[in-house]
Amino acid sequence: MYKYLRYPLMLCLLAKVAFGYAQFNANLWKEVSESVTLKNTSSILNFLASDKLRGRALEDPEAIQKTIVYIEKALKSTKAKPIFNNSFRFKTFVNHQIHAENIVGIKDPLELDEYILVYANYDYLGVHPDYLFGSDDSIYNGANDNATGVALVLQLANFFNKRPTKKGVIFAFTSAKHHANMGVGNLASILKKENYSITLALHVEMLGRQNKQHMLLVNNAEKSTFLPYSNALFDKPVFTNYTDDNDLQVYSLRGDEVFESVYYTPSHTISSSDLSDSLFMTTLDDIDHIDLKLTHENFLKIIYVIAHLVNDKASIHNIKQED
Repeated sequence: MYKYLRYPLMLCLLAKVAFGYAQFNANLWKEVSESVTLKNTSSILNFLASDKLRGRALEDPEAIQKTIVYIEKALKSTKAKPIFNNSFRFKTFVNHQIHAENIVGIKDPLELDEYILVYANYDYLGVHPDYLFGSDDSIYNGANDNATGVALVLQLANFFNKRPTKKGVIFAFTSAKHHANMGVGNLASILKKENYSITLALHVEMLGRQNKQHMLLVNNAEKSTFLPYSNALFDKPVFTNYTDDNDLQVYSLRGDEVFESVYYTPSHTISSSDLSDSLFMTTLDDIDHIDLKLTHENFLKIIYVIAHLVNDKASIHNIKQED
């Protein structure tokens, strides 16, 4: 069946007809569209990608604390609950000089003892000379990578502020992305130790610029039912799979793969841009090079899918891979 992943429209129709997946929900789309505003997204991005945060490097304690305080305050305002010991923060050991912190909130389920995890890394590269472009700018603002992901998770938490859900949702902001993704590994280990039933883990990043396919990219989509489930909720496919033969380069150590190595559950990264983006990991990845309209549209699509999933008794499940 999964040869059809190469043909998103065919897969979308197959999912609707053969597998009985839900279809487009106009009322839910309207609710998401009215609640998730471009103004709020722009405000979050402008702060996180500002020069005053100096690229959000873990090696810059003052800047990273400003980042953490901002995210924690915004998360508290959504009425999400602290997940551990009445605190939204827990430390991630990187080395003897750096002790990073993850920020995690939770919305408890009403009916089903299971959770969907949505997470984004908030740290970036800091201040260095831009050897690639020879620019006078030395601040790696990380607007696309990954202020956009952080903004989505905050908008998602705000959307669920007063909305009951059958499944629980965990909102996480992970650290140490550029230190072997140690924050994600630490998060997965703690959630597993605390016996949280995670049925889906979504890592969101780089949602502010477009790829050649003009679709949202789902890493390792062939491993679970997430792609057909999600595309069936739209009139035409909006998500597609990363493949090895479509000119898309894939991170060798994405957050979803780190999470999956600890916590065997459907786990994916969702992005709208890939490593062919010429501004990736340069000082030009700033707010002036973000497509805010595209970012907002991406947020609506992803939040709409998650809003449907958390109130659906059906769950995303792994697909047994053929040898």
